[in-house]
Amino acid sequence: MSCTPQDVAPAKPGGVYYSSSGGAKFDQSVDLVDEDESLLGYIDKFEANNIHRPAHEPSTIYLTAGSEGVVVSNNDGESWQTVDVPLIRVTAFVSLKNGIWLASGTNEDNEGIVIRTLDKGESWDSVLTIPAATEEDGGFFQIIKPPPPAAIFVSSLVPDPFDEERVYATTSTGDVLAGEDSGKVWHTTLRIKATRSDPLTGRGNTPVIKIIPSPHTPEEVMLISGDGSIIRANKDERKKLTMPRGRAVDIVYINQFPEALFISLTSGVYVSRDKGETWVELSVPISKSQPLVNSIVRVSPTNPNRIIVSVNNIIYRSEDGGDNWNTLSLELPSHIITDISINPKNAAKVILTTIPFRT
Repeated sequence: MSCTPQDVAPAKPGGVYYSSSGGAKFDQSVDLVDEDESLLGYIDKFEANNIHRPAHEPSTIYLTAGSEGVVVSNNDGESWQTVDVPLIRVTAFVSLKNGIWLASGTNEDNEGIVIRTLDKGESWDSVLTIPAATEEDGGFFQIIKPPPPAAIFVSSLVPDPFDEERVYATTSTGDVLAGEDSGKVWHTTLRIKATRSDPLTGRGNTPVIKIIPSPHTPEEVMLISGDGSIIRANKDERKKLTMPRGRAVDIVYINQFPEALFISLTSGVYVSRDKGETWVELSVPISKSQPLVNSIVRVSPTNPNRIIVSVNNIIYRSEDGGDNWNTLSLELPSHIITDISINPKNAAKVILTTIPFRT
């Protein structure tokens, strides 16, 4: 049953924000509607973490929202509808050009799992399962009972820009996986080893937080590991990049320049023009009064001089390649920005997600 705006309490600050000015100004966009675009409520309280904007339909946006599942906008972020995904928590979602959907997350048994649907969510099949951790996984006698093992999960799920039927996944157990045949068959491409084992569990792998496929080189990806390192991997080599001080938070390729990279570290924002061999810090006027919790960096797909950087809940925008910056506050002191997406066909349209920050 739909509601009129008078039937629903006003949305509170937070959730999703939309810009039609290339990030110069943002307005809240949290209307949850039915198929007739009648208002049902708001998604202002949803923990929207990741944005998936399919390359084949860039005006459609999927948001993963943890225990709230997935919401979708078919009008570039102006309104939202729910997507029924049978997982306890959802960590990533991909819509492929052939109509197949893939979702990752955690099931009732604390297993990391990827599920797949051929019929827009009417039915789902499990295509990848990572067994839940157990207290015995450490392999040693423990006098003091440890806390319950953490849930195992797939941390990111992204399509391969060079193969419409291949998907990459990363896990909390340090694996990088490739799903062939539209995610039906999976294999491990590499495993990220920690420099030393976790003292509690004895495990020797470190989580892979993000995977960013190269838009220039087939089968090349950038990885951000749980220890804040950046690793460039392809079919021939795997190389840990030498970075300025700080832990990596985000990294992007530049569509127009194959040798260029932007990274966001806990110490600032940097650009490389030689695939990460050397770095130059950008003069982003980041406040040092609060610790950096999260940072996102994005570059316009049509104008490489337009850069958008978020630090916690503040947005910094440059129109001249990073020489000068304008600062924008969403007036959300208790939130952090979790993701930013720019429409590749209309770069004036930008969407970002926020969640409450809990210390």
